[in-house]
Amino acid sequence: MSLRVGGPPVRPRGDFAEALGLYRAGNFQQAKSAFLELLSVNGADRTYRLYLDRIESHLKFPPVEWRGYEVLTEK
Repeated sequence: MSLRVGGPPVRPRGDFAEALGLYRAGNFQQAKSAFLELLSVNGADRTYRLYLDRIESHLKFPPVEWRGYEVLTEK
């Protein structure tokens, strides 16, 4: 569901929180489905695409020790 009041679409807060929770818990396949559903409502949201890219990477190369967050090693 996209909410629009004269500006850009607003992110459905509960749905995003659920998708993010799945990601942080390491449930990458479920998180992927949740973020894809969000993206279908608002295809312009770069945050969804960022998480989907990370999820794809984790599905291909599962993290050895997942802590629920990314450790950035480069600037």
